[in-house]
Amino acid sequence: MRILIVPSWYPKTSRPVNGIFIREQADALSALHDVQVLFLDVLPRHMKRKPKHEVTQSRGYAEELIEVPNIRFVWQFVYLLYM
Repeated sequence: MRILIVPSWYPKTSRPVNGIFIREQADALSALHDVQVLFLDVLPRHMKRKPKHEVTQSRGYAEELIEVPNIRFVWQFVYLLYM
């Protein structure tokens, strides 16, 4: 079975404990299924750098991190566009 996980929070290098239970669930599911994690992280409004897009396979399944720019009043639409 193919499983796509789209969490509201997920561990990243700057916040390694956020959503650790979701990563553990993905680890357990990947033993029997094809798992992919798609995490869209909304950047703080004061962050003025270019958003990152990272894909890793280090845990035996695809973890895709997409940072979404936080544009005032339209960030929700930008979030949907990135998804």
